[in-house]
Amino acid sequence: INAEYGDESENILTHLCCCYGPFTILQSFSLLLFICSFFSVNMSLPGGIGLVKPMDNDVRSMIVGVKADIESKTGKVYDTFEPVSYASQVVAGMNYFVKINVGDCYIHVRIFKGLAGALPVVESLQSGKTESDPITYF
Repeated sequence: INAEYGDESENILTHLCCCYGPFTILQSFSLLLFICSFFSVNMSLPGGIGLVKPMDNDVRSMIVGVKADIESKTGKVYDTFEPVSYASQVVAGMNYFVKINVGDCYIHVRIFKGLAGALPVVESLQSGKTESDPITYF
């Protein structure tokens, strides 16, 4: 915690010790583990893929705009094409990792959108996914 949040982790422990009495070593260690697990579950790492979010209208519009490219890369035409959820990653622009329901299965698509209004580009995709498959970096 200290590397990413500076002295805040020390301030939290100091505050707790002063306000709630001295902690035993075991209690302090348990609290520190809880704080570390909270931050690792609820925050993404800088440069890493972010948390999965429900589909929003802006990302949906972008995905629909590259549907022909996705169909070209998979060699299929999709009657059902429903973006479900996505995660993003800040790079020199933005990577979008999108889960799409295509009827009989799901596909995961990575789309790169550069800076300054660049058009989105389908970078990679994975087919044969299920609804429960997590969105991960690929």
